[in-house]
Amino acid sequence: MPPFVGMDIAYQPAEVLDPSRLVVTDKRSLRVAGCDDAFAIGDATNLPTSKAGSAPTSRPGPVLTGPGQGRTS
Repeated sequence: MPPFVGMDIAYQPAEVLDPSRLVVTDKRSLRVAGCDDAFAIGDATNLPTSKAGSAPTSRPGPVLTGPGQGRTS
């Protein structure tokens, strides 16, 4: 699975992004680094959490075909 990276959109100031284009976020307050009145949550942050937004792209397809029929892949 490819690494999860942030969206290719412009942020002001540009320094709020890390090299992976994720928003640099304080893990205790959820404030965006360098901003007193901005907060970030979810997949946009650089916090060490599961990036659930990338999960749909990594799923190969149905795992079960029906009750009791097992894996299809």
